[in-house]
Amino acid sequence: MAAVKETMRHQNFVLMAADAELEPVEEADRRDALAGVAGLAAVRELSRLFSRLDLALMIDWSEKRVQTDLLRRVGTPWSEALAARVNNGDRLLTPRALAQLMREILEYASTSPDEPELPLPTLVHYLLSINTEHYRDTEYSDTGLVTDEGHRKMAEELSGLSVEDSIEMLRALMPTEIANALADVTLSPIGLRAETEDTWFRPWPDKVVHSALGSCPAEAFAAAHGVPLVEVLALGKIVDDLTRDGAVEFARAQLLELGGTEAAIDLCIQEMSRPLDQYRAALAADRRRGSVHQQRYTMTQFPFLRIDDDRVLLLRYQWGIDRFYGNLLYWSTFAGLPGFKMPAPKPKSAAEAFSDGMNHVFERSIGDILETLVARSACADRLITENEMQTAWTTSGQAIASACDWVIKAGKMCIVVDATNHSLDMFLSQGLGTPEAYAADMNRIFASSDGKFGQLAKTMKSFRERGSEDFDVHPATVFLPIIALPAGGTPNLDTTDLDFQLRSRPFFEEFGRRVYAPAAMTLTELQVLEGMAGRAGFPDPVKTLMNWRYACSLTPWPIRLREFLDLTLASPNRPLSSRVLANNKALLRRLSRL
Repeated sequence: MAAVKETMRHQNFVLMAADAELEPVEEADRRDALAGVAGLAAVRELSRLFSRLDLALMIDWSEKRVQTDLLRRVGTPWSEALAARVNNGDRLLTPRALAQLMREILEYASTSPDEPELPLPTLVHYLLSINTEHYRDTEYSDTGLVTDEGHRKMAEELSGLSVEDSIEMLRALMPTEIANALADVTLSPIGLRAETEDTWFRPWPDKVVHSALGSCPAEAFAAAHGVPLVEVLALGKIVDDLTRDGAVEFARAQLLELGGTEAAIDLCIQEMSRPLDQYRAALAADRRRGSVHQQRYTMTQFPFLRIDDDRVLLLRYQWGIDRFYGNLLYWSTFAGLPGFKMPAPKPKSAAEAFSDGMNHVFERSIGDILETLVARSACADRLITENEMQTAWTTSGQAIASACDWVIKAGKMCIVVDATNHSLDMFLSQGLGTPEAYAADMNRIFASSDGKFGQLAKTMKSFRERGSEDFDVHPATVFLPIIALPAGGTPNLDTTDLDFQLRSRPFFEEFGRRVYAPAAMTLTELQVLEGMAGRAGFPDPVKTLMNWRYACSLTPWPIRLREFLDLTLASPNRPLSSRVLANNKALLRRLSRL
């Protein structure tokens, strides 16, 4: 317990109602109270707060000031006490709590402008109550606070579990942890724009040949929507700039005056917003699916509330820029092309070709990152491609040899990498999935003979048997398996990392001590390593990757990449790579030419 107490003294916490010595306002009571509040005014207030927090997290790391300014505006003794806690590193505002309160205001608040506005102390009290709702546990803490007693009960329960029961309990917790991590992610506007330039305006990879898709994905977008993508992105930049200046409402006339086109504005109003009655129906459907604690897809698909046919209100800055520049560009294009249907498009259709083509685009993006890492690494010798491996290992008259996408040869280490453009589905991403559903997803994509673990193992065997002859690898090569995922894939958490290792063990155990702990890494996490490459004051990123996985091989409990970098890097900054910065500038130049 002494170790637990010492850990708690140095840990930062999300603030609960009990921290302010307030009773939490339960969801039913919030609903009743919001019915007597002017809804549109409350949405505006919360939108400004949410967007200020987003910009603070993304741009200038001033989120502590945003929170303390809010608490000081509340002007009560309890808010002053909480402001001191925030200054010491604790958090009042979380994306999940803000999103849930936004949802409740949209669902329950009055449509009459004559009702009183939501008082600021009440708004903050509601946020503290939602934090409590998210973190309370009836067995360990009904207030959401982390206590010695709660830790004692948990330790006693864990000490009585077998290894199998411990793993089962771990896996039962994972769907919620994964959904929390994805819901709380902070996006980078520069990173989003750079990815848009690289993904949508670069020519299709050579394997993509369907005539309906045009020369690049942007032409497929135009075919699906009837609007040039560059016009939609330019409108997104206008909204971005206005939001940074404090705006939350946007009128058609204003957007036209600033350079938006009628077609792009129409698309924004029709596809990115919903009037309140339709919004309420969609949010009610969310509730019928289950807990709304991590549900956000309705609000990310429709980040604007439609006030009338010519005026919209942005609910959150991050949802807005993600809708203009992020992954929903893919889904709306996919759904707009001939042959689209769920769960699978019509064979040989434009929709199927587009989906397959974007998988090749994703693989190219991962390959670009790996090329940068190898080119700027002192310990990496070369990057071996899938084509090189297949050429070396395929003999006349046989089927093409199985190989992963890339191998980084680095002295006595071979980092075997395979990319799969697989995101978690809407249920697992939003806390609605079960441990069984997560296990089925893992087994289907990774833990099967024709899945990613099996494919990596086959490549490792080929290198063990022929690598010395074909690629001059060391006879005692040690392997590091990596699976690259999109931003919506399984995030790197200590729990998911451990589960990943356990599920991969049957495929890699024959390599004994000559294999490091495998890892799934998202595109975003690989971009963090890319940003370190060649930067003064930062270590070799390939060496850092190897050191991280070696450390995870030695400990029974894995270390998250983010935490490993925090422990090992002198600088808290995570710079963007020169490639990302160049792509961002290229897109801004493209938009400026309109």
